[in-house]
Amino acid sequence: MSLRTIKFLFVIYQQFNLSDFEIGYYFPISIGAIHSLQINATKGARTVPNLFENNRNYLLGDPELDILGDREKLGQWRHKSRGPTYYKLGRKVIYRGSDLNDWVESNRVDPSRGE
Repeated sequence: MSLRTIKFLFVIYQQFNLSDFEIGYYFPISIGAIHSLQINATKGARTVPNLFENNRNYLLGDPELDILGDREKLGQWRHKSRGPTYYKLGRKVIYRGSDLNDWVESNRVDPSRGE
């Protein structure tokens, strides 16, 4: 069962105040199992949620890209072969959400490790 499914079941449980029996009626799983699956699934998960939607494409100029830098900064990074992976279709620059999240994660700094 994926982490997304576990989170979905947990949200359903919380929003509709379903009992363990009702969850078992609609889904073949108990709340105890959902809690344990959620704990086990998040042990190896990223500590920071994704900043970008993985299955979405972002065009240069989309406001969501402002978190990385303005249009000029992204242009400088592309010119210097730095920054996140991108696609160039004609004059359009396209960033995939999954590439942006990978790049953000690769630039993570953990001060407790002396990085």
